Amino acid sequence: MGIGFYGGVYTKQNIASADTPRRFETSEKKLSHAIIEVETHGQTFGTVSVYTYVYYAAGSKFDLYDIDLQSLYFANHTAGSNGVVSILGTLAEA
Repeated sequence: MGIGFYGGVYTKQNIASADTPRRFETSEKKLSHAIIEVETHGQTFGTVSVYTYVYYAAGSKFDLYDIDLQSLYFANHTAGSNGVVSILGTLAEA
């Protein structure tokens, strides 16, 4: 039995340039699975409708499933500490 593939690969890195909340995508980008890594400087994560953000320290990795990246917001946890965040994921097929 062969190995099946669900969708293409998504990879992107974002470097903060300000302390305001930002997002990786401004239009629909659905992933079936995403590994998110906070490479430098802690970040807080949430959505536009959820104003309580979750904190992840530098060096943290976490998984999300069945997500539309346009709804995921993140921001520097500490003002002026511009963090680097990377996402590696599998694109959801329509």
